Amino acid sequence: MTRISSREQEMGHSIEAQLQRLQDYAQRHKLNIIQTYSIVESSTKGSRKKFREVVAQIQRATQTIALVTDTVDRLLRNFKDSIVLDELRKEDKVHLHFIRENLILTKDSNSADLIRWDIAIMFSKSYVLMMRDNILRSMKHKVQHKGIINHLPTGYLHKDKQGILDPVRAPLIRQLFELYATGNYSIEMLHQEITHRGLTSKSTNKPLTRASIHNILNNTTYYGSCKAFGEIYTPDIHPIVSYDLWQQCQEILRSRDLNPHKVSGKPFQFRRLITCSACGSCISFIEKKNRYVYAYCDTCRLQERPYSYLREETLIRAVSQELQRLRLNDEMYTMAVSKLAEIPGDNLGGYSLDEFGTQLGSLKAQISRLMDLYLEGGIDSSEYSRKLATLRSEEAKLTLLKERKAADMNPFRQLAQVLTIVQNAAEIFRNGNAEIRHKLLEMMFHSIELKERNLVFTVSYAFDAGEKFQDKKNGRGDWI
Repeated sequence: MTRISSREQEMGHSIEAQLQRLQDYAQRHKLNIIQTYSIVESSTKGSRKKFREVVAQIQRATQTIALVTDTVDRLLRNFKDSIVLDELRKEDKVHLHFIRENLILTKDSNSADLIRWDIAIMFSKSYVLMMRDNILRSMKHKVQHKGIINHLPTGYLHKDKQGILDPVRAPLIRQLFELYATGNYSIEMLHQEITHRGLTSKSTNKPLTRASIHNILNNTTYYGSCKAFGEIYTPDIHPIVSYDLWQQCQEILRSRDLNPHKVSGKPFQFRRLITCSACGSCISFIEKKNRYVYAYCDTCRLQERPYSYLREETLIRAVSQELQRLRLNDEMYTMAVSKLAEIPGDNLGGYSLDEFGTQLGSLKAQISRLMDLYLEGGIDSSEYSRKLATLRSEEAKLTLLKERKAADMNPFRQLAQVLTIVQNAAEIFRNGNAEIRHKLLEMMFHSIELKERNLVFTVSYAFDAGEKFQDKKNGRGDWI
């Protein structure tokens, strides 16, 4: 049996050289060669498939097998594999021949030979551990100098141990992020569009899978951030997208993960909006004669509980009446909106939009300097993490205030907008199509239950303003 790893092949341990020595040895010791295994695999990683094949052949054999290898470390480098072979040796299923150590192990081997074998395995394992330590030191050195230790994803190429932009795929990766950030694309739609534009995997040159696209959207490397040894660092590569664009895609992914339901069938306007008060299941809908739509609880039907069929027109009338009930009278609505307009908005930090941009730019520069200081060894990881958390918190706060400033998010103006929606909800529902009706009810009601043959409404917290204001209608307006 011969074995190499790619690293050792460069050091002169070629398959051909090992094989020639083994054949000469077998000829000198008059051993018949029944099978030759030339293995290219690590002795410390993975399941060692070829090694398992050798062991299986020895176990199946009806006579003792001589397993000949160049050295102990060509066969194994850990005590776990040695236990398997040692059991076969004790059963006289195998004789182990190690040429360079001049060692032959059989079931009758003395303690001195067995100790030599254990020592050889220990030295082999020690070599592996030292090699691992050297690799880790090299990788940590690379991280400190912003080098690349991870596999670069699609959109990048390796050149002279550096990461460079793939001139073909990098622009398409950016387009992928930009398309998804619009909010108009599902993963399936994005997959179709980016495949049509020609984006392929750099390893297979085939179109990306849907899972690959999802992984790309989550990959921080694209905005220039990597993780190694439990720490975040910035490698010396050019970002394909900005952090803001990446974060925008993350928010869309998170919002869609919160609503993973896949709706099939016809788009009934009350689908998934009404639940059964008896069992809590969503009310089902069925169309009869391509004209009439009925609502009923399919769970109660299957469990042989009492249930009723209600025409969709009955539900529409009940919803219309509830929306009309929430409506303020015109005088109260006008007075409320007028009063709300007189109240000043909350303090948004006293900055203009440009000043917010300046402050955020300053924070980003501080974060960059903090990263440089950490990589140069000026501060330890705990201090870096603490200061980074403080800066990120301030950055998030300023970003939120900037967005509120840009959107003119005066909370009292928002409340006036809520009152306007409540005031016009009945008319919107009456004139809207099925999709608009569904979105309106989903927004305004926390729950709608079908109890016997009646609908029971629970208004969303933000939209129960109508009821609250109606309760104050005898006041003089100072309740605002």
